[in-house]
Amino acid sequence: MSQRGGSVSSDVRFGPVVLSPMVPEGEADYLVVTQQDQVAVNVNLLAKNGILIQPSDVEQSKLRNKKA
Repeated sequence: MSQRGGSVSSDVRFGPVVLSPMVPEGEADYLVVTQQDQVAVNVNLLAKNGILIQPSDVEQSKLRNKKA
């Protein structure tokens, strides 16, 4: 985790065979970005038919805890 305000990324991979814990560029089926300024930086990780979930897609008023 970032200690001084830098960005943090976490990869989650699963399947019959996983050779690396990191998702290769262009192969993420889902990409969840929590800071709008990080969308352009990370969109290259998304697969051709992948799904991008960005802050504007989440209704903030329905979140119990904005930090969570």
